[in-house]
Amino acid sequence: MAVHGPTPLLPLGPDSPIHPTTPYGKSKADGEAAVRRALSDSATRWAILRPVLVYGPGNPGNLARLAGIVRRGIPIPVSRCPNQRSFLFVDNLVDLIKTFLSAVAPPSGRTWPVADRERLSTEHLVRVLAASHGRRGRTLHLPWTLLHATARLGDFFNHLGLSVPWSSEVLSKISGDFFVDVDSLNEGLGWEPPFTLEEGMRRTFPPTVGRQTTPEIPPHEGMNRLK
Repeated sequence: MAVHGPTPLLPLGPDSPIHPTTPYGKSKADGEAAVRRALSDSATRWAILRPVLVYGPGNPGNLARLAGIVRRGIPIPVSRCPNQRSFLFVDNLVDLIKTFLSAVAPPSGRTWPVADRERLSTEHLVRVLAASHGRRGRTLHLPWTLLHATARLGDFFNHLGLSVPWSSEVLSKISGDFFVDVDSLNEGLGWEPPFTLEEGMRRTFPPTVGRQTTPEIPPHEGMNRLK
């Protein structure tokens, strides 16, 4: 999704403009362009997938760090205005790829953003992560100005070599708005994510041994055909 730049118009869809601003984003855009040049006039059926933040068992990164903070019972600062964020369970991504590869005549030359069907606010995400450890999620409702100030303080400590879990990067990637429209995948390929976001989170962050989980959000049923 880095091809869209840091502040794209939301929700992101197949036709959303690209505006990469980092070497990483530009390399992704160049890769997409190379695929189009190589395959557009061929008989090969192809598609470009743009997944949002992918999570799954053993995943590193900001989501794992957030889970660690929640597990220790540290309150998570969140905005007073709920945000919306898209995530993607790795098994849903694998299922989509299998669906495209096994289709008799899948749509070719399409570009699809990929995400779980649901969107979460940071506060909702904290509750899901806390439930997997038998805890009640703790959040602090703060104005954005204060959130940014605390994130800059984390940047300062990290710059000094003191590792802290809260920074501007974590704030932007976890607490900001970033969501996509996945209806085009259902319309073009007939695909729906087999796992709900809550199911994916439970599989990614399983219950801590010796603790009784108390999920605050009941799981959806009938969406686990990959078992």
